[in-house]
Amino acid sequence: MIVVDESADLLFRWDADSGRIRWARPLSTKCRSLQLIDGGRVLAVNDYGFLEIDADTGAQRRTVVLASSGNVISAYRSEAGTTLVAGMGLAGEPGIAFVEYASDLRRVRAVTFPGDYVRRTQPTPEGTFLFPANDRVCEGDWSGRILREFSAPGFRHAWKAVRLFGGTTLIAAGYGAFVAEFAPDGRVLRRWSVERDATLVRPNFFGDFTLLPDGRLVVCNWLGHDRGLGGSGYPFLEFGPDGALDRGWQDAAATSSPQTFVFV
Repeated sequence: MIVVDESADLLFRWDADSGRIRWARPLSTKCRSLQLIDGGRVLAVNDYGFLEIDADTGAQRRTVVLASSGNVISAYRSEAGTTLVAGMGLAGEPGIAFVEYASDLRRVRAVTFPGDYVRRTQPTPEGTFLFPANDRVCEGDWSGRILREFSAPGFRHAWKAVRLFGGTTLIAAGYGAFVAEFAPDGRVLRRWSVERDATLVRPNFFGDFTLLPDGRLVVCNWLGHDRGLGGSGYPFLEFGPDGALDRGWQDAAATSSPQTFVFV
């Protein structure tokens, strides 16, 4: 895994089973978005744009500055080579902005929606995009329309949404400490969660997640802003296809409070 440790301002490659850290590099700004892209690179966001980092060595291959405002939150590279960037006020007006850049960094198009919070933004197979807006997740398009909204009791700082090819949508609820699967009509079909009194786990904030091909779900349980939190709970949780918690990972020496990760 490549992991962003938010409280330690650190990006590192970690073998969760052996506890071995292959490489680590400090982060000068917050990084709330990681994506494995072509050429063995990882696309990592910083406040002003994005970095492309060699997944094997941690070497920085490219730095792109897109904004002087420091409000870049998320970036997603398409198979066609375009990059969808999300943040606050990036399109020249207040609100949640989305800007698409060509491979040569030409600005292709942009749109802004009302709001004061956004996190991990991803396109859908239908050509729209999903974006968390605090207590809900919106599905928007480049004309500025909100096509659908998804929400459930407990959503607070919702973090990430992914459209599955079957048409349902997975969403991490942030401080709600659960991941939910939504039907197209907004009904909650199932949830992944842990009892709040599970002291070894200490569920706090469900951020990034990955659904594996065999149906297992790996979730990043962010533990807080303070340093030295690695022994206070499980920062990574793995749920089986039946929705039950199979195991948690923690390594107090290696991690403090991870929030974002990607498998490599």
